[in-house]
Amino acid sequence: MLNEITFLSSLFRTVLFIPVVTSITVAMIIFDFVAGPNGPIQSLMMDWNVLSSPIFWKFEKWLPMPVIAVFSAWKWFGVQMIIFLGGIASINRSLLEAADIDGATWWRKITKIILPLIKPQIVFVMTINVINGLQMFTEVFMNFDLQGGPHNSALTPVLHLYQTGFEQMKMGEASTIGLLLAIVIFVLTMLQLKLTKGKD
Repeated sequence: MLNEITFLSSLFRTVLFIPVVTSITVAMIIFDFVAGPNGPIQSLMMDWNVLSSPIFWKFEKWLPMPVIAVFSAWKWFGVQMIIFLGGIASINRSLLEAADIDGATWWRKITKIILPLIKPQIVFVMTINVINGLQMFTEVFMNFDLQGGPHNSALTPVLHLYQTGFEQMKMGEASTIGLLLAIVIFVLTMLQLKLTKGKD
């Protein structure tokens, strides 16, 4: 959609990219204000009868990680937008024009032309998202300190590593966790690349 916008396209892309250049601390404060119990999002949801009462997501057992995942998606959306826009811009326009002449719908153009041709960008975005998710620390630390949320519902591998190494002073165990994390990231990355390559 952003690739088709010509009017004020730079403004739209700049606005969507602002969270990327904003520090995680400031971005989390803004997000917490907007999505918090007294924020505009929950107020609108209560006005529309979607919610009966405000939700204190930091104290719920199952909400912390999904909410932090939404924050992370919003924070880094600009980077993924630039990657996908670059991939779409590299597609030969004649392919889309030929599809238009053949009467292809927008859905068939997306599934049969655009998505296959931006497969490298899709794989790259999937890979960095997996790595960023496994390495997440600041977002959880800001909201829950070293506790990992209620019932450890927001505990991440890096936060667990920090707890083990610097709170419990088990440096050997923390080093092992770090090594295992690096191996898991490597295996997942290779698996994603292999599965995608196998579909060519």
